[in-house]
Amino acid sequence: IMDDATISNPTATFTTPGTNMIVVQVDNGGGCIKFDTMYVNVSYGFPPSINATPDSSMICGTDSIQLDIDLGGGIPAQCGPSATNSCSGASTQLALGTSSGANTTTNWPAPYGNFYRNAKHQFLYTAAELNAMGFTGGKITEIAWEITQINGTTTYNDYQIKMGCTSTANLTTWEAGLTPVFGSPLATQNVNITAGWNTHVFDVAYEWDGISNLVIEICYDNLAVTYTNNSITPWETTPFTSSIWYRSDSQNACSATTSTGTGSNRPI
Repeated sequence: IMDDATISNPTATFTTPGTNMIVVQVDNGGGCIKFDTMYVNVSYGFPPSINATPDSSMICGTDSIQLDIDLGGGIPAQCGPSATNSCSGASTQLALGTSSGANTTTNWPAPYGNFYRNAKHQFLYTAAELNAMGFTGGKITEIAWEITQINGTTTYNDYQIKMGCTSTANLTTWEAGLTPVFGSPLATQNVNITAGWNTHVFDVAYEWDGISNLVIEICYDNLAVTYTNNSITPWETTPFTSSIWYRSDSQNACSATTSTGTGSNRPI
């Protein structure tokens, strides 16, 4: 199973789905021996490559060691940032929704809106919706919104995207504690939009557990730019409150704790 049982960071490779047991024993050669047992549940479908990384290379006596396990595939046990942006299995692109309309040059939500100079949005996707679309959990590495018509500015400065899991069924207030996946504070991203699909490849991939509802937040700062109009993005009307937003010509939107609107229209 281990590629080298004599080193502190061996790679374990499993080819048998189901529950697998690993017994780890560390001997420093001076009489200090530590061992422990862990169980790894390997999902069916394809054999992932599992990496076990210890938080320390030296232990002794009654010390304990923490192993960080990268399952390399399957459905994550919990939501959160991924250790890697690559997928061990085949990736799939999904269209999240069916168009029932679109924003105008002056109304919201608008992921590329400049009628006010900066804005913040959050969008809610239920686990039931995502499962019905064929997404049952896994790693999310990018997101895209379609623009059918550009109106005004084509540059959105300091564009940021965050993600998080929630039990919220209606998005009437801001969800807190989301994980940055694109842009600040990871790396400043100034986005230049074009007609068609605008894809944002994440700086840090996000792992979704397949059972929680999912929230996506975007914001940008064009306070130094003259306001123009909102570019047009198709949206879907949901049976629940799926969007919340804040827009301003004078206040930074990314740090906003109040909102200027909520609704059931969600960009696709």
